[in-house]
Amino acid sequence: MCKNRIIKNPHTSPFGIFFLTVIFLFLFILCTGCKNDKDLTESGDESKTQFWYVLNNGTVEEVSGITDRGAASLLPWTIQERITDIALYHQNLYFLVNGSGLFTISSEEDNHFIIKTLYDPGYFEYKTVTSIMPFHISGNNDGIVCHLYFNSMIFPFPIDDSLYDNANLITLTPSENRLFIEELYPLTPEQEPHWEIVRMLPVNKDSLYLEWKNSQKSYSEFKYSCYSVTRRNDREIQWQEFLAAYGFISISDKKTPEQLRLLCERVIRDSLRQKKETTFHFFVEDKESHVTTRYIKKASVPMTDADFEIITVKIFKDEKGYYALVDSGFIYYIKAGNNNIRKISLPSLPVHFHYTDFFIMNNSVFMAWEESLFVNVGVAGLLILKDTPL
Repeated sequence: MCKNRIIKNPHTSPFGIFFLTVIFLFLFILCTGCKNDKDLTESGDESKTQFWYVLNNGTVEEVSGITDRGAASLLPWTIQERITDIALYHQNLYFLVNGSGLFTISSEEDNHFIIKTLYDPGYFEYKTVTSIMPFHISGNNDGIVCHLYFNSMIFPFPIDDSLYDNANLITLTPSENRLFIEELYPLTPEQEPHWEIVRMLPVNKDSLYLEWKNSQKSYSEFKYSCYSVTRRNDREIQWQEFLAAYGFISISDKKTPEQLRLLCERVIRDSLRQKKETTFHFFVEDKESHVTTRYIKKASVPMTDADFEIITVKIFKDEKGYYALVDSGFIYYIKAGNNNIRKISLPSLPVHFHYTDFFIMNNSVFMAWEESLFVNVGVAGLLILKDTPL
C-alpha cells in the first residue's frame, strides 16, 4: 500500500524557515553588491539635492523641474540661448552662454544657489560663442580666453564688410559686478579682413592652435597658427601639426592611461546597441588646464555602412579620477588608485532632452542640459546635483 507524499508548508517547517533564510541572505548580499551603482533619483528629498535652472531671454531662472516644451521654440544651435562651455577660473565656475556672456554661482544661501550673470548683450548680440579657456601665468596676467564669431543668420540688417573686423578672439575678466572685455587680433584686420577664426584648440595653459578660414563666393581657403595668450604673438603652423593636436588616440594605445582605458571599455560594453557597428569618441577634459585630449574606439566596418553610428562621450578628469557622462543618463567613474568602476543614475529628462556637459566641484555636479533635435535646440539650462556620492 502506497503512502501519500505529504509536503509540509514551508512557512511552518524548520526546513522551510532555513530555506527562506538562505534566500533572504542571498538577496541581501546581492543588493549590497549593487550599491556601487547609485541612483540619484532615490536619494531622499530631491528639493534639497537637485536645483534646476532655465535660461530665459537673458536671465537664469530657478524652476522646480523641466517639462517637454515641444519643438515650437527650436532654433539652430549656433544662435539659440544655451550653455556652450564650462570652466573653472579663480576657484569659481563660469558658464558661457550663447548671445549673452558668462554667468557664475556666487554663493549658496538657505540651501539655494545664488546665480550672478555677467552678461553683455550689447557686445555678444549677433555672435555665436563656442568655447573658453582660463589662463593664469603670474601677477595680474590672467583671464578667460573666448572664441566667438559674428553670425549673419541672426543679423537683421544688410551685412557690411566692416562687420568682419570684429575680433574672433577675446579675453574676459570677471569682476564683482561686470565683465571686462579685451579684443585680441592675431591677424591685422586691415591686412586680411575676410579671414576668420573658425576653431580654437587649447594645447596647454598658454597656447592655442587656431584654424582660420577665408570664405569667398567661388572658393574657401584655410590656414593655421599657434597663438600665445600671455605673449600676444602668433606663429604660423602647418595643418599637419594642427591635425596631430586635434587627432584621436586609440584607447588601446600604450599612451592611454590604464584607468581611462578601463573606464572607456566599461562604457563601450554597456552602450553597445544590437545590430549596430559603433565608433566611440571620448573627449577627456582636464579640470585645471581645460585642455581636451581625444580618444577613439573604431567600429569594424566602414563609415558608409547603413548601420554605422558614432557615440560621443564627455569625460571629466580631476585629481580624484575620471568621470564619464553617458547619454543614456549615467555618470561612470573610476577613482585614482582604484580600478573599481561605479556609476550613478542621473535624473531622467523628457524626450529629446539631453545632458551636454558637466563639471564636478565641492561634492556637487553641475550639468548643462538642453532640448535638441538634430542641429536645432529649444529650451536649455543647468542642473546642480548637490552632495553627490562620487
